[in-house]
Amino acid sequence: MKGSKLIEIMDSLTKKDIREINKYLLSPFFNQREDVIWLFNHLTTAENVPSKAEIQALIPTQLHPKNRAIDGLFVRQLMSFLVDCLEQYLIVQQVIDTSATQKFYLAKAYQARSLGKLHEQTINEIAEFQHKTPFRNHEYYYNQYLLLEGQQRILAAQKSRADTYLEAISFNLDIAYISEKLHQACNMMNFQRLYGSEYNVALIGEIEGFLAAHPDVLALPAVAIYYYSYLAIKDPNNDHNFNILRQLFTEHSEKFAASEILDLYIITLNHHVRKSNEGMGDPNIVFEMYRLGIEKRIVFNNKILPHSTFFNVVRSALQADEIAWARTFVNENKPYLERKYQDNMAALCLANIEYQSNGLGNVITLLNPVNFKEPLFNLIAKTLIIKVFYELNEYNVLDNQILNMKKYIQTKRVLGYHKTNYLNIALYMRKLLNLNFHDRQSIEKLRQEIIAEQTLTERKWFLKQLNQF
Repeated sequence: MKGSKLIEIMDSLTKKDIREINKYLLSPFFNQREDVIWLFNHLTTAENVPSKAEIQALIPTQLHPKNRAIDGLFVRQLMSFLVDCLEQYLIVQQVIDTSATQKFYLAKAYQARSLGKLHEQTINEIAEFQHKTPFRNHEYYYNQYLLLEGQQRILAAQKSRADTYLEAISFNLDIAYISEKLHQACNMMNFQRLYGSEYNVALIGEIEGFLAAHPDVLALPAVAIYYYSYLAIKDPNNDHNFNILRQLFTEHSEKFAASEILDLYIITLNHHVRKSNEGMGDPNIVFEMYRLGIEKRIVFNNKILPHSTFFNVVRSALQADEIAWARTFVNENKPYLERKYQDNMAALCLANIEYQSNGLGNVITLLNPVNFKEPLFNLIAKTLIIKVFYELNEYNVLDNQILNMKKYIQTKRVLGYHKTNYLNIALYMRKLLNLNFHDRQSIEKLRQEIIAEQTLTERKWFLKQLNQF
C-alpha cells in the first residue's frame, strides 16, 4: 500500500481533516458503506501503513455486503471506494474554502431553476464580496467578469437595455487574461533560464503591443507586477525593471495571495542579492526586500519559515547594520521554524548578532552545542568560530579548528561550489596565521592573492585583518 494513491492522500490530511472526514463519511448522502468507515478509521489509527494482506486479514467478514469471505479483489475495491470519498471531500472543501466560488455555483443553480429573485440576490452578494476582498489579482478580474455577466443576464430577463455591462465585461475578461498570461510567461521564461528549455510564449508580442498602446492598463497592479516581472526575467541586467518591481511589491503585495507572487518575489530578491554580493548593490535594499517578505508573509510556507530563509533574513539585517531588528526577529520568529531547526538556527543567528555586536565570548558559548545535518550551516558556524578565535588571539586553539574544518570538508561530497569556498577560507586562515606581520612584502603578496581569489565569501574579513598591519 505504500506509495498508493490512497496513502498519499491520507498522509496529507491534518487532524482537522480527519475529524471532518469522519463526519463526512457518516452522511448517507456521501457514503453508505460501513466498510469504508472501518478502513478510514483503521488507517488513521494504525501505527504503520498496513499491507493489503494485513487489511484483508483484519476486515470483519460481516462488513462484506454479501457476507462472503474477504479477498484481495474486495480490498482493492474498498480502497478505491475510500479514495473516491476522500476526493469528493477535497473537492467540497476546496469549494467551501472559497466564498466567491460557492456563490457563483449557487447563482448558476438558481438560474437553472428559473429562480430569478434568488439569482439576483446571490449576484448582489457576490458584488458585495468583490467590493470587500483585498485582492486585485487576475482571479478578482475574472470573478468581476462573471459577476457582470450575471448582472447582464438579470437585465436581459427583466427586458431592460441588454448592453449596459458589455464593455465592462470585455474589459475585466481582458485584464484577467493579460494578467494570467503574463504570469505564465514569467513561469515559462524562468524555467527556460534555469533549465535551458525552449518555449513558445504565444501572443506575448501582441500583449506588449497592447500595453504600449494602452499605458493606463499598467496602473492596475494585476497587470503591472507581472509585466515588470516579465521584463526583469527577459533582461536580468536592467536594474530599472527590478526597481519598479520592488516598488510594486512594497505598495501592492497585499493585493495578491502570498503563494501567487512568491516566485516573482524570489526573482526580484535574488537580483538584489547578486548585485549586493558583486559590490554593486545596496545591502539596505536586500534587507528591505527580506523585511517585506516577512511582514507580508510571502516567504512563509503554511505558517512555516524555511530555516535557510530565516538565516538569510538575519544576515541581510546585519549587513544593513540593523542589529536590534535582527535580535527581535530571531526571538519572535523562532517558533515559526520547523521544530528540528529551532534551537540550532536560533543559536547560529544569535551568534552572528553577538559577533557583529562585539560580543565575541558569547559567540563560542552559543555555537558549542550547534550541529546541523546540512554541512553548509555547520561550515558557516565553524567559519564564525575560527574568526572569533583569531580576533581573540587564541592561536593554539585556532590551529586545531582550521585542521578540523579541513577534515570535515573533505568528508562531505555534496558541497559543490561551497567546498571550494570553505577550503579557501581554511587556506587563507592558515596563511594569515603564519604571516610575518613585520614583512610588508609578504602582507602585500597575501593581499593580492585574496583579491584575486575567485571564490572567497570572507574576502572582506581577510582584507580587514590585513589592513590592521
